Amino acid sequence: MYCGNMNKTQLLEELEKMDTQLSNLISGLREKPEMKISGSLHCCSRGSKIEFSHILEDGRRVYIGNDSRELLVSLARKKHYGKMLEAAENEKHQISRCIAVLKSGRGISDVDEVYGSLHEGIRKLSGPLTITNDSYAIQWYRKNSKFRKQTQKLTGNLETMKGVKVSSKSEVIIADRLDAAGVPYIYEITLGLDGGDQIRYPDFMILNKRLRKTFLWEHLGMLDKGTYCTDAQVKLEAYARNGYFPGRNLLLTFESERMPLSTRYVDSLIKEFLL
Repeated sequence: MYCGNMNKTQLLEELEKMDTQLSNLISGLREKPEMKISGSLHCCSRGSKIEFSHILEDGRRVYIGNDSRELLVSLARKKHYGKMLEAAENEKHQISRCIAVLKSGRGISDVDEVYGSLHEGIRKLSGPLTITNDSYAIQWYRKNSKFRKQTQKLTGNLETMKGVKVSSKSEVIIADRLDAAGVPYIYEITLGLDGGDQIRYPDFMILNKRLRKTFLWEHLGMLDKGTYCTDAQVKLEAYARNGYFPGRNLLLTFESERMPLSTRYVDSLIKEFLL
């Protein structure tokens, strides 16, 4: 890995994932009931009013009044979905071409393979220009572990399989699943938000070694408690103000008295975002 960016293999994986997502989007759009409606919608602004017409297959234009709300909505969605379909197909075509070029190897130099291809004598004299993902993870841990919360107010004396003290059984599960997957993490790091005016202690700070990308993981464990839900909303809005968004760099798990934490869901988050 060089300069913290993806190499060719990793880029291919991400492009292929995007290609699959676009294929699913295209299939879903094509199956929308609105896409099967005959004709299209035409809009015309007249002063402060908007007039709608139904353009039939034979070219005739029929005025649609507000009393035909269901037809208006269906035709509007057909127009919207049609534009989305066109954009998705165009983007998929571009990504497919990128994948083909990368796989062909024409004009592509995978810099991560250069050092290993050198003669042993050259390698000994020069030394590696890059560091491995594992070495990067060690540096990441050393850099961030000094910000761990110093005083942990634990609700119980709970430990993970590797001896990390955490506050709840669900956090034990999450930590053990991360350890099993070989994903580096730091428990309850001190994080300054809003320019340092607000301090938060996210349950986990995590590293995706392959992408060299840092995530936060929050477990919301008492969603059936009214005050807890309010506090969780305030917390998530604070994260959003500071650039942490669910599905981008913030992972969330949930739990209530009736619905315990799902280990299958934990594993799916790890597989999707952290490996």
